Amino acid sequence: MTRRLPLIPLLALALAVSAAQARDRCAGGKLSRADAAYCADLRIKELDEAMANALRLALGAVPDPKALKAQQLAWQRKVLDRCRQHDCLLRTYQARTAELARLFASHARITDKPLSSGDAQDTCQALANLADRQRLSSLAVPGMDQWPFADAPPPSDSAFTSAEKSRLQSRELGWPAEARTIYLLRLAPGAPPTRFASFLTGGSCPAYQTYNLPYLLDAKGTDVGVDAVPDPSDQIRWAYLGGGDYPIVHQGRNYIVTADLANPDRPSMISWIKPDGRTRPLCLLKSRKMGLKVVSARQPRVCEAVANAEVKPLKWQDATEVPPFSRRLQGHRDEFIQRYGDDAEDIGLLRTDLDRDGKAERIARFRHTSSAGCGATDVWWSVLMGDLGGVQRGPLNEQLSALDEGALEIYKVDGRFYLAASRHGKPGLFQINKGKTEQVCEFRQETRTQASTLFPVDP
Repeated sequence: MTRRLPLIPLLALALAVSAAQARDRCAGGKLSRADAAYCADLRIKELDEAMANALRLALGAVPDPKALKAQQLAWQRKVLDRCRQHDCLLRTYQARTAELARLFASHARITDKPLSSGDAQDTCQALANLADRQRLSSLAVPGMDQWPFADAPPPSDSAFTSAEKSRLQSRELGWPAEARTIYLLRLAPGAPPTRFASFLTGGSCPAYQTYNLPYLLDAKGTDVGVDAVPDPSDQIRWAYLGGGDYPIVHQGRNYIVTADLANPDRPSMISWIKPDGRTRPLCLLKSRKMGLKVVSARQPRVCEAVANAEVKPLKWQDATEVPPFSRRLQGHRDEFIQRYGDDAEDIGLLRTDLDRDGKAERIARFRHTSSAGCGATDVWWSVLMGDLGGVQRGPLNEQLSALDEGALEIYKVDGRFYLAASRHGKPGLFQINKGKTEQVCEFRQETRTQASTLFPVDP
């Protein structure tokens, strides 16, 4: 199986990277029968997760959570359980998520008390601490995804209309005037919810930014409802490359978190949504990796040894001078892609019996760094033919391709091979044994996130 090109994911809620990438795979006009079935199941799974998140937040906001739980059970019995067709499930999940999002927006405790610079600094650090504990994304406000809406439109307060799209197109903002997600946020006590919308505003590097939609529609010129702050090095723009926004409610105030698209708990900026509806950047954040922590382990001694760097990964052979890789480095890019399925700047080789079938395979580790300035590096594995002339099809290659792209290494401990990788966004150690991929450990990447730049809010 050749490697698929990386696709731009959509940050609506805190979804796993693999699900987001698969979702873009499903955005094409004509799908194979297998892809159509896969995409239908994926879409329902995403909607179920979005509704569950909306329910959790609504239960924490409404005055009578017991009544809401009873209502939810009745809805499941009388509405959801009666759906048998895919379109019925789409409409049902979307409508219920919109109802729960409206409940949360209407009942969430909101204050219109302004922030001081000290409050802003404390808030930035508190949210950074939540991110380090992988809890920041759990505050994400429920959003109504704008595609696809089966054969029924979304509720009016959760929709982005064609008329609004035309109005934004006439402003020539420099990015597609098509909202991806609509959020409902109450800006002050007693005020009705206001629609905020996320848009794809990036070029070669994806960037999803969230704006106050009524403000954006009515504003003049280049004003998009974001306060200007001193930013001589253009750091705010860089915070968005490969990143996206999602709104949260924290201690009675609305904020926008700008985070890595692949990991919503790796924030790069925090902005405050002021009671007047404008957005005001508060701080830029930087995360530093501190090491791995073992979350669960079937082989504790091996897992701790890898997490604590007590064992080293196997060394990959530099393929620079090994034909046919050397030809690629001399400019034969088309032939390289034809042989291996994609481009790469760095190739490592390793000969080892990963799947313990008694035959050593030639494994290649390919690495490609984005040339668009995003700073993203893709790493993937492939099993190669004996003469290195192409990718070898088969179960082992499919198993390697099923692991997430990222920091891939191979360890040998007590004569057995372990693959350090991630699956469904969760890092860990894996073994391939007689056609089965088994997870041996689950790791959590420990990080320390701190404000790198503060934008004081006091006059």
